[in-house]
Amino acid sequence: MNSQKIPLLEVTLGAEAHLIAREFAAEQVTPEKGKQVYLNTLAVYAVHRYLQWLQIKTDLAQSDSWHPVMRSRWNVADLVIPGIGKLECRPVLPGETALSLPLEVTEDRIGYLPVQFSERLEKIQLLGFVKTVVAGVIEISKLQTLADFINELSEIVKTMSPVVERGIEWKRLRTWFEGRFGQDWQSLESVLAYGRRDYTQPENSISRAKSINLAGRELLLIMELRQSTNEKIEIRLRVRPQGNSKILPPGLQLIVLDESGVKMKTEARSSDNSIKLKGFRLPHQVKFSVRVAYKDDSITENFIS
Repeated sequence: MNSQKIPLLEVTLGAEAHLIAREFAAEQVTPEKGKQVYLNTLAVYAVHRYLQWLQIKTDLAQSDSWHPVMRSRWNVADLVIPGIGKLECRPVLPGETALSLPLEVTEDRIGYLPVQFSERLEKIQLLGFVKTVVAGVIEISKLQTLADFINELSEIVKTMSPVVERGIEWKRLRTWFEGRFGQDWQSLESVLAYGRRDYTQPENSISRAKSINLAGRELLLIMELRQSTNEKIEIRLRVRPQGNSKILPPGLQLIVLDESGVKMKTEARSSDNSIKLKGFRLPHQVKFSVRVAYKDDSITENFIS
């Protein structure tokens, strides 16, 4: 990131941006939804270009706003910043002084960046930044500056940087409670958009999922976190099949390890459609690993609680 020199706040929307927006809008079933998607797409694309100028990487393809099912189902204008999280880029029409956010974008965001459209939609102006919202409303007059936004990104990068010991990266799990997950761990709505929704997230918890491939098997690792008493985190784990598979391969293992070795372990039987490990509690700054193993293949995720 280069926060020393911030470009002008105005971004021109060229033919490519409008071509993509028209394509996405044409997929919608009503003119009203088409207009919503058109404006959201332009807003996201403009912020994407702005961050490119700042040498900040973005991933349009992983954003819900670029996903045909997600954008048709929800009012989303998110932009994924790899390794950091989702930035919501909300369109503001001329004359608007406040934004009412749809419920689906009031969580799982590192912040909100409203953009003001010109009347002909040929350019936008970046109005500022806000990290959190109250009652789902953004007051335009109360926005922080874009310099504050760049500083916020830099702070997120610092807090999300893994602890490296003896060549092993240990990811900081408590950043999840601040909406900072890293690019590999996705929302359940995103990864389960096409398939069965047989997982219900309990209240007052945070759940994320990671797609994995073991010995040619497409699987989903789901981790659920809850704040417990005395600064402890309660953790629950589950593995389920992904794609066309309905059951797990017999012998698939889900393992939790700590510094002394195997802490918990479960194994899939012939008819299991999922395996899980019930909640275990860990105090602050404890290292542990989650391993999914099948035949001679395995994947391990290392965390600090």
